[in-house]
Amino acid sequence: MGSKRAFPFVLILLLLVGLAVMLPTAAMAAATSYLDENGNLLTSPATTDDYTGQTALGTASTTTWYAVTGTQTPGSRITVTGDVHIILADNSHLDASNGGITVENANSLTIYAQSTGTSMGKLTATDNFGGRAGIGRLYTAGSFSAGNITITGGNITATGGDYGAGIGGSGTYGVGRDGGNITISGGRVNAQGGNNGAGSGGGGCNTGTAGPGGNITISGGTVNAQGSNNGAGIGGGGCNAGSGGVGSHGYILIYGETTSVTATKGTTNTGQEDIGCGGGASISGAISVFVALLQGNLKNGSGNIGNPVTFSAMPGSAGTVTAELPAPWSRTVNILTGLDTIEKPCRSSPF
Repeated sequence: MGSKRAFPFVLILLLLVGLAVMLPTAAMAAATSYLDENGNLLTSPATTDDYTGQTALGTASTTTWYAVTGTQTPGSRITVTGDVHIILADNSHLDASNGGITVENANSLTIYAQSTGTSMGKLTATDNFGGRAGIGRLYTAGSFSAGNITITGGNITATGGDYGAGIGGSGTYGVGRDGGNITISGGRVNAQGGNNGAGSGGGGCNTGTAGPGGNITISGGTVNAQGSNNGAGIGGGGCNAGSGGVGSHGYILIYGETTSVTATKGTTNTGQEDIGCGGGASISGAISVFVALLQGNLKNGSGNIGNPVTFSAMPGSAGTVTAELPAPWSRTVNILTGLDTIEKPCRSSPF
């Protein structure tokens, strides 16, 4: 009798175990290697999630890690909440071309790659709706800006919709929005603004006031930033001449012995700059722009606009990092603290 009663129990237990195996579970990746902003090979937390096409990443006031493998194509725009870190594994592709990625207010997105070279993971972020940044702010009303966007590696292509920046602020017919805080220290980054949007920086508009560029720091990698119409390549968004104000460029710091930057303003000639302010009917005030790159590492759409610079230390080293600057600065500057001491008004670019 005892053996007959045990049989159904064992059978039920086996069925339950089999069912548990078949039920979907939240995938957790093993710790994943990645390169940090200084090129050091580190390991992610053990709680790193396998990214499988989610469109809602992270939760408020938390730090969340994701690892992307293979090709992942979410069906709509991704929204970042809290402090989100994404590792692009070798030969992976996060294809967010169905809307791009929202990062705004106090929320943060940091993008890493596992390695450099041809196997470096890719991210494509495209606003296919209009008004939104490829990576950054939505087009909705409100005075808040794009959030904190940090790129340490990866092959990144970000394209803004109509009035949106490639990376940074959004825009509408009546107003452009702030580009937030953009930091690039590695990888290959291509940023294309939509109508009147900056490549990297502020959103554009038709009438009203365009978005300021925000705080932009580039200290490594290869960056190609293309503004649209009245938008700057790197800096402020633009508005149509005679109907709106330009976007001020914000605080822009570009340096590094291996940093290569190509910045090209939009094709409508209303005073927009390759690196600096957007174009439009009025001129904003003076904000800091500091570019110190080796000869040939700074370009615009027409050719080389770089200055010869001698660095005394590699960027990212301990202590100070100084550079001997040519005209129009003609002085020695500590790159890490000198930004607030070098200002230029819109439409007087030395580049």
